[in-house]
Amino acid sequence: MGSSLPEKARPFAPPLAVWLIVAALLAAIFLLSLPAFNRYRIADRAFYEASLSRLASLSARENGGKKPLRVIAIGSSSMGKAVFMDNDMEALAGKHGLERFEFMRLTRPLGGIKDFMPLLDGIYSAAPDIILMESDSAFYDRHKVRNAFVRKYTEFLKAILMNSLKAGRFVSPEPEKAHTEEEFERPLPENWAPSLDFLIRRWNERSLAGIEESGPFFNEAAKRGIRVVLVDIPRHPEFERLSGGPRPDAIDLLKRLEKDYGVESISFPREIVESYYSDPVHLNEEGRLEFSLWLIEELKRARSRI
Repeated sequence: MGSSLPEKARPFAPPLAVWLIVAALLAAIFLLSLPAFNRYRIADRAFYEASLSRLASLSARENGGKKPLRVIAIGSSSMGKAVFMDNDMEALAGKHGLERFEFMRLTRPLGGIKDFMPLLDGIYSAAPDIILMESDSAFYDRHKVRNAFVRKYTEFLKAILMNSLKAGRFVSPEPEKAHTEEEFERPLPENWAPSLDFLIRRWNERSLAGIEESGPFFNEAAKRGIRVVLVDIPRHPEFERLSGGPRPDAIDLLKRLEKDYGVESISFPREIVESYYSDPVHLNEEGRLEFSLWLIEELKRARSRI
């Protein structure tokens, strides 16, 4: 009588009820952790609340019946380090012949046009004559990481786990540090700047911003008769050399913005010396002064055409 070969063992699969219980537990953990997660994620909310408050103050400014030239500058840390903040920019402009001038700088690290869309009503309620937008903030989506919510939530859970293990009890992580405009008035930390190679690599990985998402910003400005001027902020000469200049897709996008919405663009007309940079992408105080003085001259010429 011949012996039969043993049947191949089948892989063990947990019953459906087990999967349902696990799914229910994960859903419960997620729902219970959301209030703490929302308290942790305060950076965006704090930025928008502070920015809307500043925009309301700009709207309410008294000008004695004499119409000022009102300008809002929007962009990333590059813009934040390239022009002086509000009152300082107004004072500098007054010393160099630009009178009746009201200025507000609205910038945040890695700021792209999508980051400022929640402020759209506040920006246009302030009725600026000109919006200066950092060109790279208009062209590129700097937030390249997909599934940003999942990434942030994972970081949050990891922080809970590490803090709680260290303390021997449940400890919620410290809230995110909210960006304030005044931070760009202080020198960058000496150990902040990544290597030039890293910055170039990240620079070349940027994604073009979708016109479908940014179009409403420019369309509303055009309808209100507000001039939008894209400002090209130069980087360190070595960075400019290695980055290879503007990409063809950005040039095509600029042409479309010019044609469809009347967007204009300006560029600093000369190379800024290396000593005017604090790192490969940010101007220091000397560089900021030179760039701001050039921008003031551009605004003086713009006033004559408004």
